[in-house]
Amino acid sequence: MSKLLNEQGLTFLEMMVSVTILGMMILALYGIIDSSMAMFRTSDAHLEQIQNMRVAMESLGRDLREATAISFELRKNELTIYLPDNKTEKYGLASESIYGPSGLKGKKLWKTTESNPIASYLTHFEVINSGKLVTVKFKATSPKGRIITLENKFALRN
Repeated sequence: MSKLLNEQGLTFLEMMVSVTILGMMILALYGIIDSSMAMFRTSDAHLEQIQNMRVAMESLGRDLREATAISFELRKNELTIYLPDNKTEKYGLASESIYGPSGLKGKKLWKTTESNPIASYLTHFEVINSGKLVTVKFKATSPKGRIITLENKFALRN
């Protein structure tokens, strides 16, 4: 057998160093993708909570703007809104907790009956009646433990 003069190729040691460097690059890339996905899930859960609170506030605000009077039972977490033509609407915070994706937990806010939820994952529902001005507060706790508060003031019709 004759020996070729300009043999080219990689030694075993060179190949192992290349594979090790490639492996470290893949692990670093996986870490970046994994942390990005975790951040996305957390921000998605936060956005879902805020959206739930906003929709509930919008629905409640519509009824409060038409209201002639209200009563809020703190013990039951239940709001009764008296509308023209002797109609009433009720809102309340359910007694049992629910659990959702990405660590979401809280209670449902219902309208009319507990089987008609309009928002989920709330931890607090409060109504403060100051004569013609009504303050509504919703609170929720994010999966990371941050408290999210949404507060709005509404003027009663009469």
